[in-house]
Amino acid sequence: MSVSLNSPLLVIPSISWLLMGILICSHLLALVVVLTLLQSGWLVTSVLSVMILFSCFYYYRWHIRRTLNKSVIRAAYTPRGNPSGQHWRIDAVREADIPVTLLASSFMSTWLVILNFKDRQQYRYTLIIPVDAVSRTSYRRLRVILNTQSL
Repeated sequence: MSVSLNSPLLVIPSISWLLMGILICSHLLALVVVLTLLQSGWLVTSVLSVMILFSCFYYYRWHIRRTLNKSVIRAAYTPRGNPSGQHWRIDAVREADIPVTLLASSFMSTWLVILNFKDRQQYRYTLIIPVDAVSRTSYRRLRVILNTQSL
């Protein structure tokens, strides 16, 4: 199936088991370090353990379930030549159809894309897209678009 780079791209990521695995493993590793290596007493260990669990829950809500106000639900790319001049628009939990600029701090690899955006009020948004969160075609098109934008 051949899709032109001039056609719009809508990215609506689903729940990613890959991202969930990374989130849980990294927080479990932090818990193991706190519980086994720190000999600072039960109070410090308890406080650090609770903070790690809250961090895991926070990032689960932000990037996996996408229920926080700053969570990005979808991103749309309109190719160059559109009348508005804006090429990226996002829908967040708190607001829909936000024109944004893709930041150079965004990241792309073969299995993970992290899109960092900024709106007109300088508010920043992040959308993490693992390879298992969208269709193969959408993921491939997204990577091609980002490559053409010199990301």
